[in-house]
Amino acid sequence: MAVFIMAFVFLLTAASMASETPKDSKKETADIRLDPGETEETEDISPEDPGDSQGESGNSEGGSDGGSEDREGFMLTEESFEIGDVPEEYLEPAEHQGTIERVRYEIEDENGEKMTKSVIVYLPAGYKETDRSYNVLYLIHASGGSPRDYLDPGKVTKLQCLLDHMIEAGEIEPLIVAAPTYSKGDPFESFLPLGIQVAEMSDFPQELTDRIIPAVEREFRTYAESVDEAGIGASRDHRAVAGFSLGGTATWNTFIQKMYAFRWFLPISEASWDDGEGGIEGIWDSDLSAEVLYNAVSEQGYTAEDFVLFVATGTEDVAFEIATEQMKSLLEYNDMFITGENTSCSMMIGGTHTLSVIYTYMYHILPALFY
Repeated sequence: MAVFIMAFVFLLTAASMASETPKDSKKETADIRLDPGETEETEDISPEDPGDSQGESGNSEGGSDGGSEDREGFMLTEESFEIGDVPEEYLEPAEHQGTIERVRYEIEDENGEKMTKSVIVYLPAGYKETDRSYNVLYLIHASGGSPRDYLDPGKVTKLQCLLDHMIEAGEIEPLIVAAPTYSKGDPFESFLPLGIQVAEMSDFPQELTDRIIPAVEREFRTYAESVDEAGIGASRDHRAVAGFSLGGTATWNTFIQKMYAFRWFLPISEASWDDGEGGIEGIWDSDLSAEVLYNAVSEQGYTAEDFVLFVATGTEDVAFEIATEQMKSLLEYNDMFITGENTSCSMMIGGTHTLSVIYTYMYHILPALFY
């Protein structure tokens, strides 16, 4: 019931934010604007009326008519993997464990009052015994979630276990992972209405580059020789941003607004909403959102050689159709988004819109970063 209430709140919010929502957008509305955070019961987030264009959608038990197999035809690149194929031991504590730190920084709220926020930071095992520099992944949580979904100073999370094991096995280079929040409230203590989260997420790229990166990379050893705009830009090859669900939209927003700070982008289980005019009409129009993404690269002074984009969703994910439709439109700009070079769209066969899938996505995508 809580998930349906959350979805209803979003629909009201989207209706008020979009100036001219198309009347025939019922399918898109039902499919994509559900964001259950840690919800594990997939039948609770199935849309009641998914529409009839582009096939059936939903996360109900058994999936759409024909199941995941029918949706493999939507694959846009050669990349695919199965849900839950992470080795079981990788989600249990490793012998060599990293450490969790918290970094605090200040922002101003809407009333101009100063407030303190924090970022949870994973440091790989051996960090304190070396003097090397580290790549950094900034990982953004979903609606209704918090950085503690990924990393927690009070316990060893499954994501930390995964990172520890992959580093220990030599599958990835040791890296720093920073988990911030777009919320201006305290996501550790209270749930914010989805409409507020959407508004805060839209402004988040500025906070990410102006406040969060300087706070984290001033404190820990990264490739940034300074944390001003010049220093952050010069070290962009060593920085990635990823997010799940609403965090995925925040990742797309960062691609549109702040490419100077990042080379690597991992939006998971969500599409870009930006319509290029400060609105969210990109929700309804994949061609429009693709055009905005295409133009954003050159408008920021970059080319196809300056970014790597990993897009992923699951065949049983409520975001499946909106994510794949956007990628189909995006790949029409094949002078900019080039499969096999700077753009990959991966499908998790059987993947749903629940927090637990993030481990499988990270298991498959992390080894491809920072080459």
